[in-house]
Amino acid sequence: MSKTTAPSALKRRAPRAWKIADSPLRYRAMDNARPFAGIEVVEFGQFIAVPFCAQILAEGGAHVIKVESVEGDPVRQLAPLAPGESRHFISRNRGKHSLPLDLHHPSAARIVERLLARADVVLTNFRPGLAAELGLDWPTLAPRHPRAAGCRTGCRRAVRTRSPTTCAR
Repeated sequence: MSKTTAPSALKRRAPRAWKIADSPLRYRAMDNARPFAGIEVVEFGQFIAVPFCAQILAEGGAHVIKVESVEGDPVRQLAPLAPGESRHFISRNRGKHSLPLDLHHPSAARIVERLLARADVVLTNFRPGLAAELGLDWPTLAPRHPRAAGCRTGCRRAVRTRSPTTCAR
């Protein structure tokens, strides 16, 4: 056998350019459908549980409005990167719209009513008694806004045996 000719079994083939149609496992582009698109969420939350829940809804396409005090969410001041911005706040509130509002002011009730009128989901984690004081507890909201689903969470209510000092105020 000469060095210039090799048996056909040993001949190198040109690399094959793979085509998507040739592959038995066809590549499918990730579905960009956003499962919560079109859902309106109003968040009255701070610290972890409610902001995280609203974050997941926002990442899924929901329109989330975070109502916070005029001083801002207290989490904004935890190890701030810039005035009023901390890593924790940025990570839990990305994709949301922030509305600073003094909920104790009489004109705030009209603004909140307009927000709740179009809300599909209402998320709160007020300290016990504050939601009722503001008229944002579920027995008050449900008759006025029957289409909205509500969720209230808080460490004091979730585990009654814990000392209030272990919970965020």
